[in-house]
Amino acid sequence: MTKAEFVDQHPIIYWNLVWFFKRIGVTSHLPSLILFSESSTKGKKALLTDEPQASKNILKQILGRLQCNDLYSPICMLMNERKKGPHRKHHHSIYREILFLSFVAIGRENIDNLSFDLEYRKSYSKLSNKQLSQLHVNDRPPAEGAVFCRRYFKDLELKVR
Repeated sequence: MTKAEFVDQHPIIYWNLVWFFKRIGVTSHLPSLILFSESSTKGKKALLTDEPQASKNILKQILGRLQCNDLYSPICMLMNERKKGPHRKHHHSIYREILFLSFVAIGRENIDNLSFDLEYRKSYSKLSNKQLSQLHVNDRPPAEGAVFCRRYFKDLELKVR
C-alpha cells in the first residue's frame, strides 16, 4: 500500500481506505499515491491536451451570471460554445465545467454544493426539448443518489503536500 500501483490494482480498496481515513480524521499517505498512479498520469495528459472550450469573454459572462445565481444562461452559453468548436467524441459535462469554474472563481468555501445542484436541476428543467436533445447524458444534473452520497459521506478533497 505504499506504491502507486496499488491505486490501479485495487481501486475500490484504495478509495474506501482514503474515505475511511478522512472520515475518522487520521492523516494518511494514501491520498498522495493518486498523484503517481498510472490512471492519474493518463488523466493529466488528457487535461493538458484538452483544448480550451470557451473564450475568456464567454468565461467572464458566465462568471457574471453565476454571481447573480443564474445557471440557465451559462448552460446555454456553453451549449453554444460546444456547437462552435470541433466535433469531439468526449466532452466534459456542462455541470462539471460550471461547478469547477465556480470553485476556482468564487472559491469552494463560498459554494454550497447542495444549493448549486438544486439550482442546476431547476435550470436544466427549463431547457426546451430541442436544447435537451443537443446535450450529452453527462450534462444531466447529478442523480439524487449521488447528491445523497455526497452529503452523507462529505466531499472528499485531496490536497498535495
